[in-house]
This record gives sequence, C-alpha cells and structure tokens, in this order.
Amino acid sequence: MLEGVDRVVGLHLYSLMPAGQVGVRPGPSMAAADAFTLHLQGRGAHAAMPHEGVDTVLMAAHIVVALQSLVSRETDPVKTAVVTIATVQAGEGAHNIIPETAVLKGTLRTFEPELRERLMRRIAELAQGIAAAMGGSAWVEWKPGSPAVVNDPVLVERFQQVAKEVVGEEGVLEVPPVMGGDDMAEFLNRRPGVYFWLGAGSPSPEQNRPHHHPGFWIDDERALPLGVELLVRTVLDFLH
Repeated sequence: MLEGVDRVVGLHLYSLMPAGQVGVRPGPSMAAADAFTLHLQGRGAHAAMPHEGVDTVLMAAHIVVALQSLVSRETDPVKTAVVTIATVQAGEGAHNIIPETAVLKGTLRTFEPELRERLMRRIAELAQGIAAAMGGSAWVEWKPGSPAVVNDPVLVERFQQVAKEVVGEEGVLEVPPVMGGDDMAEFLNRRPGVYFWLGAGSPSPEQNRPHHHPGFWIDDERALPLGVELLVRTVLDFLH
C-alpha cells in the first residue's frame, strides 16, 4: 500500500482549538486504543435467595473497581495508561432476579507496546481470577486498535516552519499527547511523518464542544481551506 511512499502527513480537526491555530508535537501524540468485551458467567437465582446463585452483578462490580488498580498500582507512575469500562449489561430489567450472565465493555489506552501487551494480559487474568474466586467464570474478547501515533521529530520541526509561514508563529502550538487513538498510526508505523491538529472551533471558547458531544460544531469554512493549504505546502516541503 505504501510502495513508493517515503513520508506521510495527515491532520485531525479539533473543535476545542480555534480555527486558525495548529497543534503538533514530536514523538508520541495519540495513544494505542484497544477495545475489549468481558463476558461473565454465574448462576441465576431469586433475589430473595442469593446463596443459591452466583451473582454476576456483584462480580462485575468487583471487576470494575479492581481494573483501576492495574493503572494505579501495577503501572509505573511516570508511564501513561487508561482503562475505562463504558458499558455494563446484566439482567433483563427484573427487580427480583439475579442474572446468570453479565457483559462489560471498555477500552485500554497506552503509548508503549510493552505496557500495552502486559495490561491486555492482566485485564484477562484479573477478571478471570475474580470471577473464579466468586464461583463463576470470565473470558475476554479483544478488538485490537491501531498502535500509538508517533510523529517523527525531524519532520515535525520542518512542518512547524511551514505552518508558521501559513498561520504565523503565534498560531503554531506544541500540544500535549492525548489518550485518544487514530488509525493514522498504521501509516506512521511504516513511514516517518507528521499528524497534526487543525483548529476548527470558535474564537469564543464557551461556544465550543468536544468531539462526540451532541452540540459538536466546527467552523469548516475557515478550517478546511487552511487544512488543504497546510497539507499541500507540507508535501511540497517534504519533496525537497
């Protein structure tokens, strides 16, 4: 797919940055983001007789809390990782039935491949251990995402010079890394390049909303032409 390609460049619109500004950083910029589904198996019972069952709701609660210890107690504090449980499903809506199954869905976000691999293994081990200790079982399904987005430091410096010619020195910001993921990493994992943030928000911060917010809005009339100019100028610079 990248035969004959020496360098890559891409952009991501950013609604919380005013249109006319550009953000970029050398090295790790966005995290690897892997989705997982934990399946819990217990034994259903009447709510009045919990001793007859294996409560997957209680099992899920213990697992959700314990997963946070993988970051707070098993990960070097100077390294970065996020484990999030975003969905908990159990039962069919009854008030008096202990469900025999539960499902947890979440994401793991990391920058370092070794930490990513270790936490993927530990999430499964922790869930299975807690489930077994409570008389049930657990298994995990992974939907691996892209690796971390890592910008080439030399090309970032060249891009910054190009961007300053377009938006001025004050408009080019060095931004901190974020834990969101992006499949631009697949290109940057194979070729050196730059992935930058293109401001697309309002000059008034109170009007801006983050991505995935129901009030999300971008100033596409200002941002998109600027994005095209930045991409074209950067490609021409990389060709020299």
